[in-house]
Amino acid sequence: MADFEAWQAVFDEHAPSRARAGYLGHYIKRGIDDPDRVFVYSLGNDADALRAYLEGDELEATLRNAGVEDEPTHIVMRPMSRNLVSGRMLPGIIVVHDVEDYDRWRIEYDAFEDFRRRSGIIGHAVSRSLDAPDRVVVYHQANEVGDLRAFVESDELRDAMHEAGVVGELDIHYIRVVGFADY
Repeated sequence: MADFEAWQAVFDEHAPSRARAGYLGHYIKRGIDDPDRVFVYSLGNDADALRAYLEGDELEATLRNAGVEDEPTHIVMRPMSRNLVSGRMLPGIIVVHDVEDYDRWRIEYDAFEDFRRRSGIIGHAVSRSLDAPDRVVVYHQANEVGDLRAFVESDELRDAMHEAGVVGELDIHYIRVVGFADY
């Protein structure tokens, strides 16, 4: 999007619509390398109601009016674990990838915690797509973007992901939280 502030105003104006659709709140994150790229994590208890809102005409018109230029990507996820640092606007990475077998991947992911800590990762969360259960969304936090970049580029991570059964391309975004709200 070309104008984040204009988008933010339209987004905020439509909070009541999201609340009526069953949303409980949201986090807004912007790309560090591409500040025009915005990520919205919305929380809710009813996946079908969330999907209906995401697929509705009202949201499409709202996005157009807000200046969204590309087709948005929506992933309805189930949180699997969460150990995040709250109350601080930390840099983070969002990594979306597919796995051959979630249970096998999860064992390897959990076993890799010491390396994550040594690499400066101070918070993390794992979610699974409800529509494609072998699609995993991982979020890591660090105090410094450089720690995140070094972690992503490390041979240890690449080897661990291979061992864990990660398949296909990784979709990686360096982000910074810029806002959050409860409804």
